[in-house]
Amino acid sequence: MSEDLHGVAGAVRMNSLLDFAHIVPLQIAAVANPALLSEEQLLHQYPALLYGFLIIFGLGLICDVYLFARFTRLDRRQHNWQSTLFRISAPPWGLEGLILVIAALIPISYGLGTLIAAMARALGLDSDHSLAALLCGELLVRCGAVFALGWYLHKRRLGWTETFGLQPSGCYSAVASGAVFWLAMVPPLWIISTVSTLVMRLVGVESSPQLLADMLVSSNSSALVALLTGFAVVAAPLFEELFFRGFMYPVLKRRLGVAAALTIVSVAFALIHCHLPSVAPLFALSLGLGLAYEMTGSLVTPIAMHALFNAANVAMLLYVRVHS
Repeated sequence: MSEDLHGVAGAVRMNSLLDFAHIVPLQIAAVANPALLSEEQLLHQYPALLYGFLIIFGLGLICDVYLFARFTRLDRRQHNWQSTLFRISAPPWGLEGLILVIAALIPISYGLGTLIAAMARALGLDSDHSLAALLCGELLVRCGAVFALGWYLHKRRLGWTETFGLQPSGCYSAVASGAVFWLAMVPPLWIISTVSTLVMRLVGVESSPQLLADMLVSSNSSALVALLTGFAVVAAPLFEELFFRGFMYPVLKRRLGVAAALTIVSVAFALIHCHLPSVAPLFALSLGLGLAYEMTGSLVTPIAMHALFNAANVAMLLYVRVHS
């Protein structure tokens, strides 16, 4: 790998560890070998990716029709139609608590990442081992944040169930809803991602893979690949949805309303990954995650959506890794 430890550390901290939100299989060309494979050549070499995408795309169109019919069945003449559609209530914390959490997490995450990078450099670790150490450090920070949130809820005599809609009895239904919303997001996200790629090319910004996606394909360490996969499918959806949708969104909704809160959270979600070609698709993905949370009232739904998005793209990247 050509990146030094500082580059790896900065990318890991600023990219929020994982960005596998692209659903467009054509974009794997940049990961497989951008100098040798065009998008058409990639599809010719890996037709299974195209077939799989077409199946998911078709199921997505069916889910779009289903959700549209469900939405239009709402009787807007009734006074409570908004409460039926938007179910997230005001949280027990305010804007001051949100600012405090952000102000604490940023220096802690940066500080720990810089310390681990310095230790890795001193020990002479290669990029694979350095990245693994940084991932473990970031996981430690996120687990600490969840522990602190649990302590806060305990002090306020609140539970995870009522605060985030995590009722065990409705877990399977929330996961099923997450699968439906995920499939429904595929067609619009494909359009947005394709248009975004074309616009970026017009302004001179070429599509490029994220560092971690590149390492998932090209790393020689099976342990690192397994760690990256675990972060993509489990850790990233859980922690990011808990913060952006569960913690940040309700505060902004109470202050600014649904539309403004969804927009601000989605902008933050897109920008924190610090990958310009991904900004538009990530923004659209975040809007879908937020709307799914509102319509179901359970954080399990966007977590399931996020996990399925990541799992699908990790599967495609691993397919390229195995067959390249």
